[in-house]
Amino acid sequence: MTLPLAQRHSAAKQALDLARRLHYGYGEVQALLYLAMTHSSEDTAQLKIAQRLALQALPLARQVGDTPLLIQLYRNTGHFFSGDADRALPYYEQADVLAKAYGQSKLIAETTSDLGAYDDLRHKYLSLQYYFESLHAAEKGHSVDDEVAALQGIGGVYVDLTDYEQALLYLRNALKKVSPKVQLHKLYESLIMKKMGTCYQLSGHYAQAVKAYQKALQLQKAFSSVMKGESKYFELDLEANLADVYERQGNPQALGMARGVLADAFVEQQRMEFDLVSKVSITLDRYFLHKGRADSAIYLRLASGSFYSRQVLLSIVGAGCLSDAGSSVCATA
Repeated sequence: MTLPLAQRHSAAKQALDLARRLHYGYGEVQALLYLAMTHSSEDTAQLKIAQRLALQALPLARQVGDTPLLIQLYRNTGHFFSGDADRALPYYEQADVLAKAYGQSKLIAETTSDLGAYDDLRHKYLSLQYYFESLHAAEKGHSVDDEVAALQGIGGVYVDLTDYEQALLYLRNALKKVSPKVQLHKLYESLIMKKMGTCYQLSGHYAQAVKAYQKALQLQKAFSSVMKGESKYFELDLEANLADVYERQGNPQALGMARGVLADAFVEQQRMEFDLVSKVSITLDRYFLHKGRADSAIYLRLASGSFYSRQVLLSIVGAGCLSDAGSSVCATA
Protein backbone atom coordinates (compact mmCIF):
# COMPACT_ATOMS: atom_id res chain seq x y z
CA MET A 1 0.00 0.00 0.00
CA THR A 2 1.37 3.43 -0.96
CA LEU A 3 1.47 6.08 1.77
CA PRO A 4 0.04 9.54 1.02
CA LEU A 5 2.65 12.02 -0.23
CA ALA A 6 2.68 14.08 3.01
CA GLN A 7 3.42 10.95 5.06
CA ARG A 8 6.18 9.84 2.69
CA HIS A 9 7.74 13.31 2.95
CA SER A 10 7.56 13.29 6.77
CA ALA A 11 9.03 9.76 6.98
CA ALA A 12 11.94 10.75 4.70
CA LYS A 13 12.75 13.82 6.84
CA GLN A 14 12.71 11.75 10.03
CA ALA A 15 15.00 9.14 8.44
CA LEU A 16 17.37 11.90 7.30
CA ASP A 17 17.52 13.48 10.78
CA LEU A 18 18.19 10.09 12.39
CA ALA A 19 20.95 9.17 9.90
CA ARG A 20 22.70 12.49 10.51
CA ARG A 21 22.53 12.10 14.30
CA LEU A 22 24.06 8.63 13.99
CA HIS A 23 26.64 9.81 11.39
CA TYR A 24 25.40 6.99 9.16
CA GLY A 25 26.48 8.04 5.65
CA TYR A 26 24.75 5.24 3.74
CA GLY A 27 21.46 5.97 5.52
CA GLU A 28 21.83 9.70 4.91
CA VAL A 29 22.26 9.16 1.15
CA GLN A 30 19.22 6.88 1.05
CA ALA A 31 17.12 9.37 3.04
CA LEU A 32 18.20 12.29 0.82
CA LEU A 33 17.28 10.28 -2.28
CA TYR A 34 13.91 9.25 -0.83
CA LEU A 35 13.21 12.85 0.22
CA ALA A 36 14.13 14.05 -3.28
CA MET A 37 11.69 11.53 -4.76
CA THR A 38 8.87 12.93 -2.62
CA HIS A 39 9.53 16.32 -4.26
CA SER A 40 9.67 14.89 -7.78
CA SER A 41 6.57 16.11 -9.61
CA GLU A 42 5.43 18.21 -12.58
CA ASP A 43 5.61 21.31 -10.37
CA THR A 44 8.77 23.24 -11.31
CA ALA A 45 9.49 24.51 -7.77
CA GLN A 46 9.17 21.00 -6.30
CA LEU A 47 11.36 19.53 -9.03
CA LYS A 48 14.11 22.07 -8.27
CA ILE A 49 14.08 20.91 -4.63
CA ALA A 50 14.43 17.29 -5.81
CA GLN A 51 17.39 18.28 -8.03
CA ARG A 52 19.08 20.17 -5.17
CA LEU A 53 18.68 17.24 -2.75
CA ALA A 54 20.05 14.74 -5.29
CA LEU A 55 23.08 16.93 -6.01
CA GLN A 56 23.62 17.31 -2.27
CA ALA A 57 23.64 13.51 -1.90
CA LEU A 58 26.13 12.78 -4.72
CA PRO A 59 29.41 13.78 -2.99
CA LEU A 60 28.37 11.88 0.14
CA ALA A 61 27.45 8.80 -1.94
CA ARG A 62 30.91 8.84 -3.55
CA GLN A 63 32.49 8.86 -0.07
CA VAL A 64 30.26 5.99 1.12
CA GLY A 65 31.49 3.94 -1.85
CA ASP A 66 28.45 1.67 -2.28
CA THR A 67 28.33 1.23 -6.08
CA PRO A 68 24.69 0.09 -6.48
CA LEU A 69 23.54 3.03 -4.31
CA LEU A 70 25.67 5.47 -6.32
CA ILE A 71 24.27 4.07 -9.60
CA GLN A 72 20.72 4.49 -8.29
CA LEU A 73 21.47 8.07 -7.26
CA TYR A 74 22.99 8.96 -10.65
CA ARG A 75 19.95 7.44 -12.41
CA ASN A 76 17.47 9.33 -10.26
CA THR A 77 19.39 12.58 -10.65
CA GLY A 78 19.09 12.08 -14.41
CA HIS A 79 15.34 11.55 -13.97
CA PHE A 80 15.03 14.78 -11.98
CA PHE A 81 16.73 16.66 -14.84
CA SER A 82 14.83 14.83 -17.58
CA GLY A 83 13.11 18.06 -18.67
CA ASP A 84 16.59 19.29 -19.69
CA ALA A 85 18.00 16.44 -21.78
CA ASP A 86 21.54 17.82 -22.00
CA ARG A 87 21.81 18.13 -18.21
CA ALA A 88 20.32 14.66 -17.67
CA LEU A 89 22.69 12.85 -20.06
CA PRO A 90 25.93 13.04 -17.97
CA TYR A 91 24.17 11.44 -14.99
CA TYR A 92 22.71 8.63 -17.13
CA GLU A 93 26.11 8.05 -18.76
CA GLN A 94 27.93 7.94 -15.40
CA ALA A 95 25.38 5.45 -14.06
CA ASP A 96 25.92 3.28 -17.15
CA VAL A 97 29.72 3.37 -16.81
CA LEU A 98 29.50 2.31 -13.16
CA ALA A 99 26.93 -0.43 -13.90
CA LYS A 100 29.09 -1.97 -16.62
CA ALA A 101 32.16 -1.86 -14.37
CA TYR A 102 30.16 -3.46 -11.57
CA GLY A 103 28.96 -6.16 -13.96
CA GLN A 104 25.47 -6.91 -12.64
CA SER A 105 23.11 -7.62 -15.55
CA LYS A 106 20.03 -6.05 -13.94
CA LEU A 107 21.84 -2.75 -13.30
CA ILE A 108 23.16 -2.71 -16.88
CA ALA A 109 19.64 -3.37 -18.19
CA GLU A 110 18.32 -0.38 -16.20
CA THR A 111 21.06 2.10 -17.12
CA THR A 112 21.03 1.26 -20.83
CA SER A 113 17.24 1.53 -20.79
CA ASP A 114 17.60 5.05 -19.34
CA LEU A 115 19.97 5.94 -22.18
CA GLY A 116 17.54 4.43 -24.67
CA ALA A 117 14.74 6.63 -23.37
CA TYR A 118 17.01 9.68 -23.46
CA ASP A 119 18.20 9.11 -27.02
CA ASP A 120 14.63 8.40 -28.09
CA LEU A 121 14.25 12.18 -27.82
CA ARG A 122 17.10 12.77 -30.28
CA HIS A 123 18.49 9.81 -32.22
CA LYS A 124 16.02 6.98 -32.82
CA TYR A 125 18.51 4.40 -34.09
CA LEU A 126 20.94 5.04 -31.23
CA SER A 127 17.98 4.63 -28.89
CA LEU A 128 17.25 1.22 -30.42
CA GLN A 129 20.85 0.20 -29.85
CA TYR A 130 20.61 1.03 -26.14
CA TYR A 131 17.25 -0.70 -25.75
CA PHE A 132 18.53 -3.88 -27.42
CA GLU A 133 21.57 -3.76 -25.13
CA SER A 134 19.19 -3.40 -22.17
CA LEU A 135 17.09 -6.33 -23.42
CA HIS A 136 20.17 -8.54 -23.74
CA ALA A 137 21.30 -7.69 -20.19
CA ALA A 138 17.78 -8.25 -18.82
CA GLU A 139 17.55 -11.67 -20.48
CA LYS A 140 20.99 -12.60 -19.18
CA GLY A 141 20.03 -11.54 -15.65
CA HIS A 142 16.54 -13.12 -15.86
CA SER A 143 14.95 -9.76 -14.96
CA VAL A 144 11.41 -9.86 -16.34
CA ASP A 145 10.64 -6.25 -15.29
CA ASP A 146 13.60 -4.97 -17.29
CA GLU A 147 12.76 -7.20 -20.27
CA VAL A 148 9.26 -5.72 -20.38
CA ALA A 149 10.65 -2.18 -20.09
CA ALA A 150 13.16 -2.77 -22.91
CA LEU A 151 10.63 -4.46 -25.22
CA GLN A 152 8.06 -1.69 -24.81
CA GLY A 153 10.85 0.87 -25.30
CA ILE A 154 11.87 -0.82 -28.59
CA GLY A 155 8.22 -0.92 -29.66
CA GLY A 156 7.86 2.78 -28.88
CA VAL A 157 10.86 3.72 -31.04
CA TYR A 158 9.46 1.71 -33.95
CA VAL A 159 6.14 3.57 -33.52
CA ASP A 160 8.06 6.86 -33.90
CA LEU A 161 9.83 5.44 -36.96
CA THR A 162 6.35 4.59 -38.39
CA ASP A 163 7.30 0.92 -38.67
CA TYR A 164 4.04 -0.28 -37.10
CA GLU A 165 4.53 -3.95 -37.97
CA GLN A 166 7.82 -4.11 -36.07
CA ALA A 167 6.38 -1.98 -33.26
CA LEU A 168 3.46 -4.35 -32.74
CA LEU A 169 5.80 -7.37 -32.82
CA TYR A 170 7.86 -6.07 -29.87
CA LEU A 171 4.87 -4.66 -28.00
CA ARG A 172 3.08 -8.03 -28.19
CA ASN A 173 6.23 -9.77 -26.93
CA ALA A 174 6.30 -7.32 -24.02
CA LEU A 175 2.64 -8.02 -23.30
CA LYS A 176 3.31 -11.77 -23.09
CA LYS A 177 5.74 -11.17 -20.22
CA VAL A 178 3.41 -8.96 -18.18
CA SER A 179 2.09 -10.53 -14.97
CA PRO A 180 -1.32 -9.33 -13.69
CA LYS A 181 -0.16 -10.15 -10.14
CA VAL A 182 2.63 -7.53 -10.20
CA GLN A 183 1.45 -3.97 -9.47
CA LEU A 184 4.18 -2.35 -11.58
CA HIS A 185 3.20 -4.50 -14.55
CA LYS A 186 -0.23 -2.84 -14.63
CA LEU A 187 1.54 0.40 -15.48
CA TYR A 188 3.70 -1.38 -18.06
CA GLU A 189 0.63 -2.99 -19.61
CA SER A 190 -1.11 0.39 -19.79
CA LEU A 191 1.91 1.91 -21.59
CA ILE A 192 2.09 -1.05 -23.97
CA MET A 193 -1.63 -0.89 -24.80
CA LYS A 194 -1.36 2.86 -25.39
CA LYS A 195 1.49 2.35 -27.85
CA MET A 196 -0.43 -0.43 -29.58
CA GLY A 197 -3.41 1.91 -29.80
CA THR A 198 -1.19 4.51 -31.44
CA CYS A 199 -0.02 1.93 -34.00
CA TYR A 200 -3.61 1.05 -34.88
CA GLN A 201 -4.73 4.68 -34.89
CA LEU A 202 -1.96 5.91 -37.19
CA SER A 203 -2.39 2.94 -39.55
CA GLY A 204 -6.15 3.53 -39.80
CA HIS A 205 -7.34 0.47 -37.82
CA TYR A 206 -9.70 2.49 -35.64
CA ALA A 207 -11.75 -0.33 -34.08
CA GLN A 208 -8.57 -1.98 -32.78
CA ALA A 209 -7.26 1.41 -31.62
CA VAL A 210 -10.41 1.96 -29.55
CA LYS A 211 -10.05 -1.43 -27.85
CA ALA A 212 -6.39 -0.82 -27.06
CA TYR A 213 -6.96 2.69 -25.71
CA GLN A 214 -9.95 1.59 -23.61
CA LYS A 215 -7.88 -1.21 -22.08
CA ALA A 216 -4.98 1.19 -21.41
CA LEU A 217 -7.38 3.67 -19.77
CA GLN A 218 -8.89 0.96 -17.56
CA LEU A 219 -5.42 -0.13 -16.42
CA GLN A 220 -4.23 3.43 -15.89
CA LYS A 221 -7.24 4.24 -13.69
CA ALA A 222 -6.62 1.10 -11.63
CA PHE A 223 -2.97 2.06 -11.19
CA SER A 224 -3.84 5.68 -10.30
CA SER A 225 -6.29 4.53 -7.63
CA VAL A 226 -3.38 2.80 -5.87
CA MET A 227 -0.86 5.62 -6.42
CA LYS A 228 -2.79 8.29 -4.52
CA GLY A 229 -1.98 11.88 -5.44
CA GLU A 230 -0.32 11.02 -8.74
CA SER A 231 -0.96 13.09 -11.87
CA LYS A 232 -4.10 12.44 -13.88
CA TYR A 233 -2.35 13.55 -17.04
CA PHE A 234 -1.92 10.08 -18.56
CA GLU A 235 -5.62 9.30 -18.19
CA LEU A 236 -6.52 12.59 -19.90
CA ASP A 237 -4.00 11.92 -22.66
CA LEU A 238 -5.60 8.52 -23.34
CA GLU A 239 -9.06 10.11 -23.37
CA ALA A 240 -7.79 12.72 -25.87
CA ASN A 241 -6.53 9.89 -28.10
CA LEU A 242 -9.87 8.09 -27.81
CA ALA A 243 -11.75 11.28 -28.70
CA ASP A 244 -9.59 11.61 -31.82
CA VAL A 245 -10.34 8.03 -32.92
CA TYR A 246 -14.06 8.43 -32.18
CA GLU A 247 -14.14 11.56 -34.34
CA ARG A 248 -12.47 9.70 -37.22
CA GLN A 249 -15.05 6.93 -36.85
CA GLY A 250 -17.93 9.41 -36.81
CA ASN A 251 -18.77 8.27 -33.28
CA PRO A 252 -20.91 10.89 -31.42
CA GLN A 253 -18.99 10.13 -28.19
CA ALA A 254 -16.12 12.21 -29.60
CA LEU A 255 -17.60 15.57 -28.57
CA GLY A 256 -18.38 14.62 -24.96
CA MET A 257 -15.00 13.01 -24.40
CA ALA A 258 -13.11 15.93 -25.96
CA ARG A 259 -15.04 18.44 -23.85
CA GLY A 260 -14.28 16.39 -20.74
CA VAL A 261 -10.55 16.47 -21.46
CA LEU A 262 -10.72 20.20 -22.11
CA ALA A 263 -12.42 20.82 -18.75
CA ASP A 264 -10.17 18.46 -16.76
CA ALA A 265 -7.00 19.87 -18.32
CA PHE A 266 -7.45 23.00 -16.20
CA VAL A 267 -6.54 21.11 -13.02
CA GLU A 268 -3.19 19.95 -14.44
CA GLN A 269 0.14 21.75 -14.38
CA GLN A 270 0.49 24.41 -17.06
CA ARG A 271 3.21 22.65 -19.03
CA MET A 272 0.81 19.72 -19.43
CA GLU A 273 -2.28 21.76 -20.14
CA PHE A 274 -1.03 23.19 -23.41
CA ASP A 275 -0.16 19.74 -24.75
CA LEU A 276 -3.59 18.32 -23.88
CA VAL A 277 -5.56 21.33 -25.08
CA SER A 278 -3.65 21.45 -28.36
CA LYS A 279 -4.32 17.77 -29.02
CA VAL A 280 -8.01 17.90 -28.18
CA SER A 281 -8.49 21.22 -30.01
CA ILE A 282 -7.35 19.58 -33.25
CA THR A 283 -10.00 16.88 -32.74
CA LEU A 284 -12.70 19.46 -32.01
CA ASP A 285 -11.53 21.51 -34.97
CA ARG A 286 -12.16 18.56 -37.30
CA TYR A 287 -15.44 17.68 -35.55
CA PHE A 288 -16.94 21.13 -36.05
CA LEU A 289 -15.59 21.53 -39.58
CA HIS A 290 -17.36 18.30 -40.50
CA LYS A 291 -20.50 19.82 -39.00
CA GLY A 292 -20.05 22.92 -41.16
CA ARG A 293 -19.19 25.00 -38.06
CA ALA A 294 -16.01 26.81 -39.12
CA ASP A 295 -16.68 29.50 -36.50
CA SER A 296 -15.98 27.14 -33.59
CA ALA A 297 -12.89 25.79 -35.31
CA ILE A 298 -11.52 29.32 -35.60
CA TYR A 299 -12.15 29.97 -31.91
CA LEU A 300 -10.55 26.71 -30.89
CA ARG A 301 -7.44 27.54 -32.87
CA LEU A 302 -7.27 30.96 -31.24
CA ALA A 303 -7.84 29.48 -27.80
CA SER A 304 -5.13 26.90 -28.31
CA GLY A 305 -2.68 29.51 -29.56
CA SER A 306 -3.23 31.86 -26.61
CA PHE A 307 -3.91 29.16 -24.06
CA TYR A 308 -2.28 30.76 -21.05
CA SER A 309 -5.15 33.25 -21.01
CA ARG A 310 -7.55 30.70 -19.53
CA GLN A 311 -10.43 33.12 -19.57
CA VAL A 312 -10.43 33.08 -23.38
CA LEU A 313 -11.02 29.34 -23.49
CA LEU A 314 -13.48 29.34 -20.59
CA SER A 315 -15.57 32.06 -22.23
CA ILE A 316 -15.74 29.97 -25.41
CA VAL A 317 -16.93 26.93 -23.45
CA GLY A 318 -19.45 29.06 -21.56
CA ALA A 319 -20.79 30.66 -24.74
CA GLY A 320 -21.84 27.26 -26.05
CA CYS A 321 -19.26 27.10 -28.81
CA LEU A 322 -18.53 23.49 -27.92
CA SER A 323 -22.05 22.29 -28.55
CA ASP A 324 -23.55 21.14 -31.83
CA ALA A 325 -26.07 24.00 -31.65
CA GLY A 326 -23.40 26.67 -31.35
CA SER A 327 -23.87 30.27 -30.27
CA SER A 328 -23.98 33.67 -31.90
CA VAL A 329 -21.04 34.66 -29.69
CA CYS A 330 -18.91 32.09 -31.54
CA ALA A 331 -19.40 33.94 -34.81
CA THR A 332 -17.65 37.04 -33.48
CA ALA A 333 -13.96 36.90 -34.25
